[in-house]
Amino acid sequence: MNSCIMVTSFMRPFSRQFKGCLLPVLLAACCLFSACATLEGGQETRLQTLEQEASELEARLVALESATDESEQELAQVRAELLVLRSSVQARDVASGNAAMDSPAMDSSAMDSSNTESVPQEETDAPPPTAPAEVETSPPPEPPAQASPPPVSPTGTAALRALYDRALALTRNGQTAQARPLFEQFLSGAPRHELAPNAYYWLGETFYHEHDYGQAILTFKEVPRLYPDHSKAPAAMLKIGFSYEKLGDVSNARFYLQTLVEEYPGSEPAQLAAAKLREL
Repeated sequence: MNSCIMVTSFMRPFSRQFKGCLLPVLLAACCLFSACATLEGGQETRLQTLEQEASELEARLVALESATDESEQELAQVRAELLVLRSSVQARDVASGNAAMDSPAMDSSAMDSSNTESVPQEETDAPPPTAPAEVETSPPPEPPAQASPPPVSPTGTAALRALYDRALALTRNGQTAQARPLFEQFLSGAPRHELAPNAYYWLGETFYHEHDYGQAILTFKEVPRLYPDHSKAPAAMLKIGFSYEKLGDVSNARFYLQTLVEEYPGSEPAQLAAAKLREL
């Protein structure tokens, strides 16, 4: 009994000392667990924030790509329209130059014709008579040979040009239904006119503007078929490809755009065709 009391008395100081050491350890462990929990909560919040930012960036990227595609399509359309306008201006300049060059020639021809009518050809070429007797005995002069037909009056050319300009102005104003019969009238009246390729092209544009892509294709094809060396030929082939693409015929769209790139390399329509091929 006394032995137990002695042992208990002996261990009591150590128990107090152990409790004093254990308390700080427990407090430190609680702080550590609390810090870990706080750290895990902060990391989870940060991860959610990063995921949200990534989703927002991805959405912005998709929107940016969509806007870029639309901008490229608009740019291609603007370039095509600019090419059409440039070609039209060049054709108009050429036609104006030819008209200026033709007018003096026509005036000169008319002058020559009037001179021919006033002075018989035999009188200008025959030598003067040597004696009155020869004049009396000589047979009457033969009637002058039939003169060649006079040159075409510029009135017809001016009327055709006015018809073409009127049709083109209507087309550019979006009045394609009114412009179409004028282009058709121009082509039926002057199929070999220097502006015939332009008329075919713009006639195709009237159908394209009204979403009649099938008829637009048939009309555009006349330009490279009849005038393969004209500046409107590559522009028409570009619109053929665009028309097939509008109809959902990607195979034919690729064919005509690729043909344009190969047959008219370096031209602006070929560059636009190459850009379109990358989209198809």
